[in-house]
Amino acid sequence: MFAEERQEKLLSILREKRKVAVSEMCDVFNVSGATIRADLRQLEEEGLLTRTHGGAVLRTRASFEQASDAREIVNLSAKERIGQRAAALVEDGDIIVLDTGTTTLHIARNIRDRQNVTVVTNDYQIARELEASPSIQTILLGGIVKR
Repeated sequence: MFAEERQEKLLSILREKRKVAVSEMCDVFNVSGATIRADLRQLEEEGLLTRTHGGAVLRTRASFEQASDAREIVNLSAKERIGQRAAALVEDGDIIVLDTGTTTLHIARNIRDRQNVTVVTNDYQIARELEASPSIQTILLGGIVKR
């Protein structure tokens, strides 16, 4: 299991239980305490939890605002699947609008090989993702992004 997948599942458990113990997570994921502590450290840096002695507690929405990078790893596998399925609906020559968000970013990542597609977006990260695709014209609201 990749670290991102483990962290996503760890967050899911944390949302359900509100707190987790390192020893318990070692058993759940069959990994060392050092691995779990590294995962908890990274998730804390992303503002998703607060580490405690021997574990972690969930931060509530009232206590923080998730950063874009942190939101991207939450439900990552679901977002990737949605991005792939939605991108499959985009055909060469289409004009589409992608709103801001981490799920729509996965759509953008899956259409980079399309031909003569125009993408209108208000999301700078999506525009950057598509910037290197020569056959996609990206219109960032406020102007056209040059290729």
